[in-house]
Amino acid sequence: MQNWLQKLEYKIKQYMISLSVFVQVIMMTEYVKLHPQYAAILNELNRILFIAMMVGVLVSALDSRRNLSILVLTVALLIMEKVVARNI
Repeated sequence: MQNWLQKLEYKIKQYMISLSVFVQVIMMTEYVKLHPQYAAILNELNRILFIAMMVGVLVSALDSRRNLSILVLTVALLIMEKVVARNI
């Protein structure tokens, strides 16, 4: 039972990271620059994804010290997202 839950958790994290990268790529296109209302929606979606990833990684980091590096990477991505959002 535990193995099945770990696999599900891993897949959910993969999909959240993939969706976050996809949203970042879409935000840098010319179409979104021409329609700022979509940029605001995508920015909020990206924030929700990062918060969900932070909560998921924080729960995992409490179980194992090995996952602490994932937490550091997620925080770095969040900071990088903030810097990119300010520059846009």
